[in-house]
Amino acid sequence: MNIHNKNNKFKKFLSLNRLFSVALILVLVLSGCTQGISQKEFDDLRTSYQALQQKLDNIFVLGTCSGYFVATIRGFSQDYVSDEEDKVAIVTEFQSAPFMIVLSSEQLQTLEIGKVYVFNTESKDVTLISDEFMKQTTNIQQLLLQYQLVVTSISLATESQSGLNGSTLSCTPKE
Repeated sequence: MNIHNKNNKFKKFLSLNRLFSVALILVLVLSGCTQGISQKEFDDLRTSYQALQQKLDNIFVLGTCSGYFVATIRGFSQDYVSDEEDKVAIVTEFQSAPFMIVLSSEQLQTLEIGKVYVFNTESKDVTLISDEFMKQTTNIQQLLLQYQLVVTSISLATESQSGLNGSTLSCTPKE
């Protein structure tokens, strides 16, 4: 029994010795893998990061969207989001496809199908990507939806306001 007890202690010692050896090998291997980067590589990465940060700072531009557009009333539709009747006017600009604009009940009551109106929008500060200012879109529907511009007043269009020169809705950068 005494020999058997010594044999078990020896086996435990060998088992712990193997475990220690494996742990030592892993520590040595992992320490060789984590040498880090050189100072030059670090400086290059920092310079690259600063250049990208500068580009990102120049991407966004503060601007203002304002103006008016001229459109013909083609019909009225229900606002299916709020389930109220006749909350949307279907309009067309000169020689353009129809689109919808949301108006108040008071504004809708003054409109007649087939007549041409001037729709004045609020002046609104917006944040745009600088490329959008460079493109200067004149798509009224896109400007109204993208920047959630609200029509503030409506009046009948005069002859000089109709046609190709009828809209001045745009977004411009702030100085």
